[in-house]
Amino acid sequence: MTGTNFLEEIATTQDSENEKQLNSQIDYNMKDVKDALFGEAIVFGERINVIIDSESKGSVISKQFLNRKQQDIDSSAHFRLIDIQENHTCPLGIKHNMQVNIEGYNIGIDIVVTESKNYNIVLGNNWISKVCATLDYNNGLLTILTSHGTVTIAVTCWDNIKNPLQFHPIPQVSIENPSELELEGEDENVESQTFFFNVQQTSNITQIEGDVYPNECLQYWIKKFKITKKDNYPLPRTNEIFDSLGKAQWFTSLDLASGYWQVEMKEEDKSKTAFITRNGMYEFNVIPFGLCNVPGTFQRCMNNILKDMLWKNTMVYLDDVNIYSKTFEEHLQHLKEVLKRVEKAGLKINPEKCHFCTQSLQFLGHIVTNKGILPDPSKVDAIKNYPVPKNLTQLRAFLGLTSYYRRFIKDFSKISTPLYILLKKDIPYE
Repeated sequence: MTGTNFLEEIATTQDSENEKQLNSQIDYNMKDVKDALFGEAIVFGERINVIIDSESKGSVISKQFLNRKQQDIDSSAHFRLIDIQENHTCPLGIKHNMQVNIEGYNIGIDIVVTESKNYNIVLGNNWISKVCATLDYNNGLLTILTSHGTVTIAVTCWDNIKNPLQFHPIPQVSIENPSELELEGEDENVESQTFFFNVQQTSNITQIEGDVYPNECLQYWIKKFKITKKDNYPLPRTNEIFDSLGKAQWFTSLDLASGYWQVEMKEEDKSKTAFITRNGMYEFNVIPFGLCNVPGTFQRCMNNILKDMLWKNTMVYLDDVNIYSKTFEEHLQHLKEVLKRVEKAGLKINPEKCHFCTQSLQFLGHIVTNKGILPDPSKVDAIKNYPVPKNLTQLRAFLGLTSYYRRFIKDFSKISTPLYILLKKDIPYE
């Protein structure tokens, strides 16, 4: 149906009759895509898109969805799967009696768990037969039999899905012109400042793929950026952000997935990001973490996308987008407009780190509520349990942490003055 990661047949690996019976329940035939319908179901309390496939004798669920819902696999699976490219894969296991709710009709099925990230759930004939479903492909209707009679549900046929993997295709990234990296002086001065990395560290370089966070892979950078011409585009002040929230009652927080990596480097500047490893030299195609101008560049991009909404119902601090509204109805409209612009710009969000339509959320080290702004309790505990500073470095770190919450500490300046005096050059630290 989707052309990738769906299953044609089951190859039996055990001889027992029970396993053969289970294998026969999960036989996938992908040759006729017209036998696919797309609808909605509630699973583990979440409304999601599902694929209904009359050619599949069994049903399949992705491990990614199970993980998101904090659900475990119930038992192992003693068979293997063969996809349409004839690749052999082993299912991760089976989830027993999983409840699927469609239009209020709830039924439990055994479902096979796989690694696929291209779908949440495929409902096959083991579900179709249990609900006595009739599939009308011509009119896009699904009829199921309940204890109160038949229920007909409107669904979507395969032919009406332009891209079955994405109900809303994401356009190519185009949030701004490619980022420039302008250096002071000639390129010849750069090469002499390039240095080799520790062999133990460079083993991580080649692992930057999938959903690996760049700051976990590259914790070192090239000295050339000391001569980079600075872009002093300002970041919003946190106190102004919180003041702008006013009497907002509803909040949504969006997290842009690896935000900086969504801005392309200008072609002629890619060579300036080159770094050397034991496997050769590499350069970035997108702006990496660590460049001095990256925060300003990314902030400018986001401000351009949401400029007429800023300070009214939306705030952006780098890759964190906060939408706030006085009423729930207004909030839905504001959220819809922000998501529309994010999609149009080709940006991707990380749904696991997003919080939608809440009356309190964590933002920039604070708890934002409909009653006001509070300090993050975990940060307060960190201050309370902070060890006594033994040197100037530790003292500066402590003062930096406490001063972030100075608005919540009465007479903070008076209390902290003796500590700030210790930072003076001629004052011995005791």
